[in-house]
Amino acid sequence: MSNFSPNYNGNQKPGNNLGQFILMAFITLNGISTGNVIRTGRDIATNGADSNTIIALMLYLGCTIYTAQRAIEIYKKIHKNDNDKSR
Repeated sequence: MSNFSPNYNGNQKPGNNLGQFILMAFITLNGISTGNVIRTGRDIATNGADSNTIIALMLYLGCTIYTAQRAIEIYKKIHKNDNDKSR
């Protein structure tokens, strides 16, 4: 009988399906917030800035930075042993 299971990798540890899903969610949120930063910045350039627009830009920018940081941390956690396997 075979020991192969799609839920296990070479180290016989469960797969990272949940981690991959969370990583994809953070990448998606980062893309949305980056797009809103660009849209809000363009709006400021064409129509001028008021306090509400500046606050919205700062909130979108904060979300972009946070989601990028979390996505990098999750990616490193998921792929921490990949360098050892490839050598």
